[in-house]
Amino acid sequence: MKHMLASVVVSSMLLTACGGGGSSDETDSTPSTGDGKLSTVSMTTPFALSQGCPNGGIEVSTGIDDNGDGKLDATEIDNTQSVCHGSNGNSGSSSLITTNEELAGANCTNGGLRIDIGMDSNSSGALDTSEITTTQYVCDGKDSGTSGSDGANGLASLIDMTDEPAGDNCDHGGLLITTGIDTDSSGVLDQSEVTNSRYICNSDGGAIVETSDFYQCDDNDLCMIYGQIDRDFTLTADKTWLMTEAVYAGSGNRFILSEEDAASVQADGVTLTIEPGTEIQALPDTTLVITRGSKLMAEGTAEAPINFSAYSGQLGFQKWQGIRLQGLAEFYPYIADIEEGSISCADESFYCNVSSSYGYFGGNLNDDNSGVIKYVTISGADRSLTLASTGYNTTVENLQMTGDSRYHLFVAGGTTNLSHISSKSYGNGFYFGYGYKGNIQHIILNQQFDYESTNLAIRLAGVETQLTASNVLIAGYDHSEDFGHSEYYTSAFNTGNSKLTVYNTVIHGDRFESYSSCLDNYNGYYDENDIWTDNFPEYQNLINGTLYDCSDSDENTIESAYITIDSSGALVTEETVSVTNWQPVDNGSGFVFDNTNYAGAVAPGTAIEDAWWYGWTIEGSMDELETPD
Repeated sequence: MKHMLASVVVSSMLLTACGGGGSSDETDSTPSTGDGKLSTVSMTTPFALSQGCPNGGIEVSTGIDDNGDGKLDATEIDNTQSVCHGSNGNSGSSSLITTNEELAGANCTNGGLRIDIGMDSNSSGALDTSEITTTQYVCDGKDSGTSGSDGANGLASLIDMTDEPAGDNCDHGGLLITTGIDTDSSGVLDQSEVTNSRYICNSDGGAIVETSDFYQCDDNDLCMIYGQIDRDFTLTADKTWLMTEAVYAGSGNRFILSEEDAASVQADGVTLTIEPGTEIQALPDTTLVITRGSKLMAEGTAEAPINFSAYSGQLGFQKWQGIRLQGLAEFYPYIADIEEGSISCADESFYCNVSSSYGYFGGNLNDDNSGVIKYVTISGADRSLTLASTGYNTTVENLQMTGDSRYHLFVAGGTTNLSHISSKSYGNGFYFGYGYKGNIQHIILNQQFDYESTNLAIRLAGVETQLTASNVLIAGYDHSEDFGHSEYYTSAFNTGNSKLTVYNTVIHGDRFESYSSCLDNYNGYYDENDIWTDNFPEYQNLINGTLYDCSDSDENTIESAYITIDSSGALVTEETVSVTNWQPVDNGSGFVFDNTNYAGAVAPGTAIEDAWWYGWTIEGSMDELETPD
């Protein structure tokens, strides 16, 4: 069996980089702060040829020098990026990378690390200033001033997997999975810390009946899957699949240097197919990542949906990290990031490589295709689905996401249109940012408000972001015995400085508590030249079924109306509405909205068994759509 000990650690930093390169020596770079603060250090290590890097390359590791010895120890590594050497060309030039201290200043307020990348055009073996094509900064954290007293250390949740010998627990042996809290911070799950155990036993006849470098199945039809999927592969419905560590499909997690290089990544991509009716479970902190150039074909049916969920034996707060599609479409950093040196994917002088904890995404192929997600449910994840620069040929429809999450849907750039999506969340709902351009229709967000956190149903961010939404139901009901207003902010549409257009939409419930809870907008933005630009949301047939009148950013009042939602999620009304001029976001897809004549996600008068979500969503998850008595 494959064993793993993991603590739950989440990183959400996005670092924009463009270009690529390599080096020939292992190198430590040690910026000195000179004032006792911890500094960022790095190390570059060469590696040989691989499928992802046919000419070899280097790994650039960075982290905080916790022990102050001036070197990056293995335990101090926070981020590692693979940088491939360029393809062999007629000139024979090689790619180089250098790392140097960056003093405190305009590029890094508190100093940090400068990474220069370029081609050794004069074959000198050194990267000259004139040869630098890309510069990336890794900055030290902000010094907050006088140090206060140390706070209590957080406790990690751990999971341990060990072989279970034949005996009382498993007649023919098997696997013991234990979970718990590392109360003594030893990094090891002690017996006294175990709070949950589960045995996965081998049946009569033996254990492993099928194995590979990234999966193994026993004769109980349980398959463990892990690591990199390097070829086309199918998860079949006759087995239960358990992700025991992060799963990466394809080899697209590398720097892309050119359009030709991007085409090569696409040509080398793999397809992970999931059959209708397949069950996939995930251990804490695991994730499924579809790398650039590869595809996820998860196409279930209404009769046989595909279900992703947290491992059934883990604790409720031990979440997995969901599904992540990484594509080759555009990505726009925020204005503040641009001022810090980040480069937009629209800058054609560089090929875009946006770095995250899970590898690289971004490009300029807005028609990119990362696959199909259809008739799929996702539950128990900290972030159910991330679309990172996925193109408009990617299909996401008939998707349900449930559970307590930061955002069920997180869209960073790209052009993927969405339809027939339902979400039930105790946290935030959907996030669209980093220059996303697209359209959504037939959306249900059932916001079960948590009094202990800010709750945003749909949030937009970034001046380049454009969203047109039609036929959305945002419902938020207070079911507590002691109704009271939360001290935390709640909003249906929090549009930031992005462009939002809304058609035929209903906001309903008693948990939207303020005048700005319908359309909360910054009215506009200051561009890079510090010039103000108005950016008011536009809407037709927006029905405010909350307790309060609310306003748009142009000081227009959207009056509160008494309405009722039935059990199918439809507005109870005999009235029809019309849109005078449908204007979807033009993202190159040719998207056309369904020309509906009703407000909300489901047509009025629809029987519950005829609602588009009925029959394939998680049992009981749609029970609270109806207006409470």
